[in-house]
Amino acid sequence: MTPFIIALVALVFAICFFTLFPIIKRAILSNNFKRIFTRKVLKISKRNNFLHLENLKLQSYNDNEVEINQVICGKKYIYLIKDYCHFGILSGKANDNSWIELNKSKRSLEYVDNMFNENERAAKVFSRLSKINESMLVPVSLLNDECDIRLEKREKGLNFV
Repeated sequence: MTPFIIALVALVFAICFFTLFPIIKRAILSNNFKRIFTRKVLKISKRNNFLHLENLKLQSYNDNEVEINQVICGKKYIYLIKDYCHFGILSGKANDNSWIELNKSKRSLEYVDNMFNENERAAKVFSRLSKINESMLVPVSLLNDECDIRLEKREKGLNFV
């Protein structure tokens, strides 16, 4: 009788663990994604001996504040990295001002700002303030693995996800 009870308790714990694990993982990631992404990018920049800056806030000429989460000065280019955390499917045209996020768990549609446009705006402000040619700047959008992007091709501009 005792082995049966132990097996039953172990089965209940296993079921609870496998049902609650995705929920707990999602909560941890959504609260700490900037710190997690920064740690991973910092490892890469240290391995390659690149200069790494964090949390850069720039004031543009029209008094809008632009935030860049990470800046990496590489051998040839300067990478401007912004961190994003989405758990659904992002779809739309790459040149639109906003995209649609289909969140499966919430069963909802939300409009989110186009991260390519945000990064290009940040690159322009960074270029103006630092007097560095904009062709030397590479905007990068850093996304979590749970996000699925379905976009039409971008006509112009240089952006990496």
